[in-house]
Amino acid sequence: MTAPSVDQAPELRQCPGASAIRRGNVWLLRLSGSLEEMGRQHGTLLREEALEGNVPFFTDLVRRMLGHEATLPRKRLERWAPKFLKGRLLPNVLFKKLKKNLPEAIRAEMSGLAQGLGVGEEELLSSTVVPDLLLWLLGKGFARPQRLLDWSRFCACTSVAAWGPATKDGEFVVGRNLDFFGAGIWDKAHAVIYWQPTKGQRWVSIGSAGVGTGAITAMNESGLTIALHINRTKDVSLTGEPMLALADRLVREATSMDEACRMAQASTPTVGFTVFVTDARRGEAAAFECSHSGVSIRRSRGPVFWQTNHYHAPERQRDEVDVNVSIRAQTLGRYKAVQRLTERDHGQVDAQRVAEWMGDHEDPFLGKTRPIGSIVTQPDCISSVVFVPRKGEVWVADGEAPVSHSRYVRFQWEADLALAGPAWQSQLAGCWGAGGEVQSLGPTPWARTKECGGYRNYAKAYAGSVLGYSPGELLAHVERAIEVDPSECIYHFTAGLLKLKRGAPKGALAAFDAALKLPDLPHKHASIRFWKAVALEVLRFRSEAVALYGEVAHAEGAGKDLREWARRYGKKRFPVKDLRHLRVDFQFGDVILSPPPAME
Repeated sequence: MTAPSVDQAPELRQCPGASAIRRGNVWLLRLSGSLEEMGRQHGTLLREEALEGNVPFFTDLVRRMLGHEATLPRKRLERWAPKFLKGRLLPNVLFKKLKKNLPEAIRAEMSGLAQGLGVGEEELLSSTVVPDLLLWLLGKGFARPQRLLDWSRFCACTSVAAWGPATKDGEFVVGRNLDFFGAGIWDKAHAVIYWQPTKGQRWVSIGSAGVGTGAITAMNESGLTIALHINRTKDVSLTGEPMLALADRLVREATSMDEACRMAQASTPTVGFTVFVTDARRGEAAAFECSHSGVSIRRSRGPVFWQTNHYHAPERQRDEVDVNVSIRAQTLGRYKAVQRLTERDHGQVDAQRVAEWMGDHEDPFLGKTRPIGSIVTQPDCISSVVFVPRKGEVWVADGEAPVSHSRYVRFQWEADLALAGPAWQSQLAGCWGAGGEVQSLGPTPWARTKECGGYRNYAKAYAGSVLGYSPGELLAHVERAIEVDPSECIYHFTAGLLKLKRGAPKGALAAFDAALKLPDLPHKHASIRFWKAVALEVLRFRSEAVALYGEVAHAEGAGKDLREWARRYGKKRFPVKDLRHLRVDFQFGDVILSPPPAME
């Protein structure tokens, strides 16, 4: 599906009780009626975009990810994964258990959405609990010595709020990056949806065509904003309240921070996640840190508050999973980066400044600007929003992933909802149309640099890795990134991994050597040295490889798994025939899967 140009005339659609208008990548929908009616309106108005993008992608996501696992040469996994998939254990048992916990409100909306799209209701309900299922599989995998599913490295969301003395005019401003699977899919049809239910309060959600529930990123008429963040924990269950169900309930029902806190503490969540909540009327923010055993609430103590993807509450930290050093460094780095930004800009924060924060590229661990690493902007940023709740303003990034490099288009939902009849068409079309200046916030200044041009190619490689591009196609994107910006360590590292996978060890060796000359964190250089040793083994330089394995086994900052691999392959040869199964993690510049010693 090709994204429409922002220079095209607005496209208008209508159905009973609802209207939609598009300019560029953003659809604006006004829905009204019962939850089922609003779901049906959503599906009817955006049927084509949803069926070409999000609906097939997310309903099939788990099967495709587990299908990758089933191709690996692991004795235990070869016995388990095909049975897991072919025996339909996944849809018949796990999805069924999770869907049983979905409330009537979500079921009603999904029923209407399914009618509007012309697809099965159960299929959409399953897609609603995909994040819960992935996190349950991850948690159960890490709860056992022989973990199976270390592929679950997803989500790097960042949220921040500033108000009172922290802002230029005392206004309350919220920024939110949604980083998740779907680059190249979700960002083709952004959707700003105004929900006007027959009963209860109104809200606005920021999502994409065909994505049900308004709870991933939303603001209600009481001035509360809601943003979901994923956490990785062993404290998981198939019973309890799914993450979208809790967030959906909060945005529809909560009218104050205190009420939201009570609702969250009464919940029994399924898996690990955090709900970032702000209350503009009260001037406060909080993080509801969830796992199956309970909810811990961290409330703001000053005029700034922010959250990434790690727990702060000791009782939640006890079961927290560190998939690897790269993932831990990234969430801590983003947290530290936002802290630096709030301190640097204290008293000068406004919507424009927060939009620039969402596209920030400074790595606090290295003290330098770089395209990828422990930075706020990530290649899987599929949605980015700035809220100014007291003004009813929603500024939505309207480009392709990473969308935080885009301009942020302004929506003022109270004013938009007041428009009726021809005014809805003419005033909105005039705002976005030819001769009418688009009201928008400029993107981060880094988006206009040469280095960003290289990064866009790397981001295409990330999106392609999720969409099933061949190693050759992925490598072509990475090499174009290197041509534009040869100073990024991770570009050279991922190029080396792809060349190793494609059977080009000499090229891989050169790429690893180039990466090691560039700055990065100690654990990353240790990983590069390990894969350089593998390349040497492929070239039959066993003694040189053994020496490098020995260095990695004792390297500062190297993760436990990497040191274990290095010790093992210092004693026995690496199974080079299995390199064709190697999967590159473009988000973190690492390896998702290879034949690790624990699984042989």
